[in-house]
Amino acid sequence: MKKKICILLSMILLLSSIGNVDYKVCHAGDRINISQAEEMVDNLNRIIENNREELYEEFVGEMKESDELDYDNQEQLDKFVDKNNSIEEKVEDVVEFLENNEEDEEVIEDIEQELKVSNVEQLENQHFINPLTGKEFESVEEVSEYLEVKGYEVDDEDLELCEIIEEIKEDSDSELPELIVEVNNQIIEEYDEKKWEFGINVSASNAYKEAYSQWTSLTSDEKALIICEPKKAIATKALTKKAFEMTQKRFGYNGLGDKSDGFRHGVWNALMTRDITRAWAKAYATAHESGKTKKQLEKKAADGYTEKRHREMDLHNNSIGRDVIKWYDTSINVSDSKLKKRIENKLTNNKSTGIYWLHK
Repeated sequence: MKKKICILLSMILLLSSIGNVDYKVCHAGDRINISQAEEMVDNLNRIIENNREELYEEFVGEMKESDELDYDNQEQLDKFVDKNNSIEEKVEDVVEFLENNEEDEEVIEDIEQELKVSNVEQLENQHFINPLTGKEFESVEEVSEYLEVKGYEVDDEDLELCEIIEEIKEDSDSELPELIVEVNNQIIEEYDEKKWEFGINVSASNAYKEAYSQWTSLTSDEKALIICEPKKAIATKALTKKAFEMTQKRFGYNGLGDKSDGFRHGVWNALMTRDITRAWAKAYATAHESGKTKKQLEKKAADGYTEKRHREMDLHNNSIGRDVIKWYDTSINVSDSKLKKRIENKLTNNKSTGIYWLHK
């Protein structure tokens, strides 16, 4: 009897070890080395730098349309906007213009922060203020608590993932490429351990499974951004869910390539711009659309249109969504219902000036 039990235990251990080997081999492609991480950071910096000129043009366009500027100030604004200066010089001109026109110092600082973001480090250093305290959010948990007070739902899986990243960041003094490797590999290792750990309860096992699933579903650029700022990431996740809810309420469904799809992308970007920062909204929404090869973009989606057409539509509608939020807008003066109305006013199916869609 003892011999049979020993044989049985040996077989279990053998099968378990084989399973572990197979599992790790299966997920070996999910691991990231330092050269891949450096490439991720370089690509993300390119996205942010490419966005910067467009961000500047969007901002100046808002200033020109503003009712707060009189005719003389508009003329002054036109003089430096037409200059063929570098983006750094243009940003300095904007700041000088605002200072000369006695704009509020805090407003100038916020605008300067937005326009000077040219890489992930500057994006990470942008203010992310808790409206309830007037101070910087100190943790992912504090952001989560604030969102729940506002009535926004935070998924446990998203919270688990962002808290893991925050904890790794706190214990590490690595530069971003090394940090990406640390975070990615630790998430995989923790999930591997929990998956095969005897005695772990079902809810804990599922939490790690979902956190891992969330992580592996992200594009490389999204991963780098989330590692840079998990606090903004957890807010982004909640706002994504809110955009889906608002679309469901407005149309009764969330479609692909249709009017509801355009509405959802517009609302999502408006929410991120209002509640986080414009530079973050632009960087994250662009990162979300990245990562597909030319061959993948040529493939047709479920509605018969190519992935390339969908990406073009989404990037355009993302931009329109950000544009409905002005630099002085906050959740205090622009409620969700007011934001929704602004997006609805943009549902024109005009590719130049409004939100458009590929089919009915």
